[in-house]
Amino acid sequence: MVDWSEIDKIVSVEAMGLPLLAAVGEATGKPTVVFRKRSYGMEGEVRVDV
Repeated sequence: MVDWSEIDKIVSVEAMGLPLLAAVGEATGKPTVVFRKRSYGMEGEVRVDV
């Protein structure tokens, strides 16, 4: 079982992960973060090199 009080954000990859991310974020009230392959020039976007 997940202890949601220990989780700050819910993270997913783009595309097929988004519907699940949205549902879990809505159900838990936790903020969500999407990892994308390329930059979209959106406000608050952060580049991560892996």
